[in-house]
Amino acid sequence: MNTNLQNIINEIIDLVNKKELKKAKFIVQENINKNPSIDVFYNISGVINLHLKLYLDAIANFKKALELNKDFFSAQKNLALAYSENDMINEAISSYKKAINLKLEAFELYNDLALLYKKQKNYKNSIKYFLKAIKINPNYDKSYFNLGLVYINCEDLNNAENFLNKSLEINNNFNESYFYLAEVKRKKQKYSEAIKLYKKSNHEKSSYKILQSYVEEENNKKYQEELNNISKIDEDDRRIASIAAFASNELNLKNTYPFCPNPLDYIYKSSINKYVNNINIFIKDLLNETSNQKFAWEPTGRTAVKGFVTNNLSENKIDSLKKLEKIIFLELQKYFNLFKNKKVNFIKNKPSNFKFVSWSNRLKKEGYNIPHIHPSGWVSGVVYLKIPQNITNDEAGIQFHLHGDDFKSKKNKQKIKKITPKIGDVVMFPSSVFHSTIPFSSNEERICIAFDLCDLNAV
Repeated sequence: MNTNLQNIINEIIDLVNKKELKKAKFIVQENINKNPSIDVFYNISGVINLHLKLYLDAIANFKKALELNKDFFSAQKNLALAYSENDMINEAISSYKKAINLKLEAFELYNDLALLYKKQKNYKNSIKYFLKAIKINPNYDKSYFNLGLVYINCEDLNNAENFLNKSLEINNNFNESYFYLAEVKRKKQKYSEAIKLYKKSNHEKSSYKILQSYVEEENNKKYQEELNNISKIDEDDRRIASIAAFASNELNLKNTYPFCPNPLDYIYKSSINKYVNNINIFIKDLLNETSNQKFAWEPTGRTAVKGFVTNNLSENKIDSLKKLEKIIFLELQKYFNLFKNKKVNFIKNKPSNFKFVSWSNRLKKEGYNIPHIHPSGWVSGVVYLKIPQNITNDEAGIQFHLHGDDFKSKKNKQKIKKITPKIGDVVMFPSSVFHSTIPFSSNEERICIAFDLCDLNAV
């Protein structure tokens, strides 16, 4: 490579590092036009498009670089990453394998490939490739950690503990390993060891999990002391509110956490029908415009089982969704007005300004959402666009309860509130309350817009 060409490449890379992506993209495209046979420019263009989250453009760039040079390792590795970011998991797996064939000692790629198999819940292959990464680099702490997580998913707590401990032998500052090792100890009912590890991890869920440990141990005194200490620091943590409501019911204690002690009392159902001239047309517009967005099947970190989910739709310019957002804010005023006399922080401390964050769920036959809360929201909700017609009893409905996550209850009967919605219904509730979807046996779809109303100043 001549000196002038190297200088141009260095200039573009420097602009990318400075996040001056538009300028970098312009210069690289100029050079592609002048030198269409130079593979490195297509690879750099792909990297820029990755930064811009233009994944399909990035994929096209990397493919072009590989057309010009089939042994271009960086382009092959980047193509795998672009496929992965675009949720094209099978294509990503294939590309990672090709990249590995170009550089057999690249242990990080074995780890990345194993993570994709983990995402597919193909734990056998996931374990296989994590072990290959470790064989090449026995000091690669990330693969030991990831193996620990796989074994937690497989409910093999002994192997999970061994690999998490190994990651900490290599890197004693690996906070995530401390947290998940604490999870293993808690599941083994070694509560004092778990609590020490939770504290050491400094994880965002540490206080929440410490409380859960005391509840499982039925150590009412320690639980109450810990809850009182947390309340002095933060009275409005939604995770803490969820475990406090559960513990109150489970241990027959007064719930002293002030955010929303009785969240099942704050479930609200209304309809958007009265806000639009023709509800059928409005629903059709919402369905058409949201269906054009990018959906992922059972995405990692989300709660859908046998269903598709989008990322945040509120960042996109969707006309019907903007109209829906205005309706939601009108309903929010009614919601808070309904409970205005309640002396709980959920009402008293409500934010003065809210941000609307939304996504779409499309559940298929036997699909459902597992019990979960929305810790970053204040008020959460859902608007129903399509409900299966061939259903019985509570199928496809939403249910609210105090138990969730992996809370262990010794009570035979839990408090549950169920709603069977109709098309156009909107349901709102505190973001701290566990909720889930009731599976349905129909071959139809259940489609909704879910949303969080978040404190604008906290986002």
